[in-house]
Amino acid sequence: MPRTIFGVLLIDVNAGSRGRGHKRGMSNQDLIAYHATRSRKELSLGLMSDNMAAARSHLKLSSLHYARLCELEGRPPRARPPFVL
Repeated sequence: MPRTIFGVLLIDVNAGSRGRGHKRGMSNQDLIAYHATRSRKELSLGLMSDNMAAARSHLKLSSLHYARLCELEGRPPRARPPFVL
């Protein structure tokens, strides 16, 4: 049964294979574009959120997408973010 917090559906990001949440057959370039877009979108949502818990969740999700993007591009993610909120 899915869990919710404050009416928000929680998704287990560790479930499944490395291709989780993606259609099979997506090219590497498609995956890179997907994670780049999601990372920017979640960062924007996190920075605009009035709710601290929601902001943290969006920023964490942004960092996960960014890390996957770096992995797909074959480069290590930054050890530290470029700025601290």
